[in-house]
Amino acid sequence: MEINEMINNYRLELHPDGDKIQMTAAVGKKMSKSEMEALKSAKPEIIAELKARKDAEIKTREEAAARLATNVPGLEILADARAKWDMYYEAQRAAIERGAVKMPQRPVEDVKALAEQYPVAAAYLKAQAYEDATNYAKSEAGRKAKQAIADGANYSEALAQMEAEWQAHCDKHVWD
Repeated sequence: MEINEMINNYRLELHPDGDKIQMTAAVGKKMSKSEMEALKSAKPEIIAELKARKDAEIKTREEAAARLATNVPGLEILADARAKWDMYYEAQRAAIERGAVKMPQRPVEDVKALAEQYPVAAAYLKAQAYEDATNYAKSEAGRKAKQAIADGANYSEALAQMEAEWQAHCDKHVWD
């Protein structure tokens, strides 16, 4: 049996220690002694393959983060400003509920101005909101738009496609 077959068949993963392997789920049947011996003898190759997969996954994530930072300028700034306002509204609600006299301080960030300054970031966050929806079709439309924007596609076209997909789904299921 090949190394990749062993990894897939026995659902092997790299242990957090890095020099051990572990099964992530029950295989469904007891392993024979010969299967166990085959795993033990292939342990160095399995660990090397799992480490290579992990390194490739890390590299892919880093490339995606770099692409996102390049193609969606101002994303962190706009997301942080929105988060500050969300926290403010929550603190204000809590203060009102407990009858506090002193209200929380309003954030100074102007989210609308930041959205106008960073339209690609605003579009990305809108697509992310669609992706976070509970409806599978809306979520999928948002995921596609978010990925397209992150990959550098025209954000207006990506949002238009996203909204068109969602509208088509709504039109199709209006009487469901």
